[in-house]
Order: sequence, then C-alpha cells, then structure tokens
Amino acid sequence: MAKAFLIALFGVVFIPLGLPWLAISHVSALVSILCGVYQGIDQRTSLMILEQDIRVFQRERIRREMEKRPGPIKVASFILMFMVPIVLMIIKNLQSVGF
Repeated sequence: MAKAFLIALFGVVFIPLGLPWLAISHVSALVSILCGVYQGIDQRTSLMILEQDIRVFQRERIRREMEKRPGPIKVASFILMFMVPIVLMIIKNLQSVGF
C-alpha cells in the first residue's frame, strides 16, 4: 500500500514538472529502491542500474528529437533558396528604376 502511494506521489510531483527523462517505470523502480533502503537493504547496485537505464533512456530521447529536426530545417532552407533570389531580383529592379 505504501509503495503504491509513493508511486502515485512521485507521479503527481515529477510528471507535471515536465521531466522528460523520468518515465513512470523509472519512478516505480526508484520507489522500490527507496523502500528497500528504508528497510535497511543495500541498494547501491540497483541505483547504479537505474542510473544507467535513465541515461540510456535520455540518450534515446535526444536521438529521436534530433532525427525530427531535419524536417523543419529542410523546409526553411527550401524557402530561403527561393526567397533570397526573389528579394535580390526585386532590389536590383528597384535600383535600375532609380528608387
């Protein structure tokens, strides 16, 4: 019962804070580890494994975000490729008119 309460409490506190590196499975594992520490069980190995899992999760999340970015960059560069020559052409025409 206490473990379920702590998982719910961690979810209510950490998830709205916008911590994308902390998944609900990580919260559950952390609560289990903390319950073990409270009972006097040595949880160093579990904490090291959890830390490694969180780092891997974070790297994968960053990699997925980086894969999404080239799309908007391609659109922006496509627009710039057509807008810059048009603006230069307009400026050249205005200069030839004497404006």
